[in-house]
Amino acid sequence: MSTPTGALWTTRRVIHSLPESVARSGRDGNGVAMSVFFADPGELHAIADRIARHADAVRSNAAALAAAIAHDHWRGTAAEVFAAEAGSLLADMRAAARRLDDAADALRRHAARVQGLIDVVRRAWADVEGWSQALVHDVSDLVVGDGGLLDDAIAHVLSQVSR
Repeated sequence: MSTPTGALWTTRRVIHSLPESVARSGRDGNGVAMSVFFADPGELHAIADRIARHADAVRSNAAALAAAIAHDHWRGTAAEVFAAEAGSLLADMRAAARRLDDAADALRRHAARVQGLIDVVRRAWADVEGWSQALVHDVSDLVVGDGGLLDDAIAHVLSQVSR
């Protein structure tokens, strides 16, 4: 299940902070280029779901093994040793399933934090866009509006020409 890079999984969508010449630009759903490096929260949730399914499979296998041992009619010293070893294995399997559940939960929490950061960046970008549009509007009014700097400059040029 390992990739050529040694990872257990890869995400399909990554939002890059690298220049276009280094990596293709990541964009959010609105076409806004993101300025930070985040994995896609949806992909993180999908990975967490796969981990949780593995935990369920380990639990299911442990339950099947426990049921098979419980229905065995083998008796004697070897049976007792086997039952002790199987009991240890069952405990290890259940502990592994809990650790997988913990990992899936941690990944979901991380995905939520990443989504929160992405939302903050989007809101900040929207604020910057709003401020820049207001600035352009204000500068435009100052330069070309009634009585603006351009009107003053034109009036000055006309006064110089008409002399």
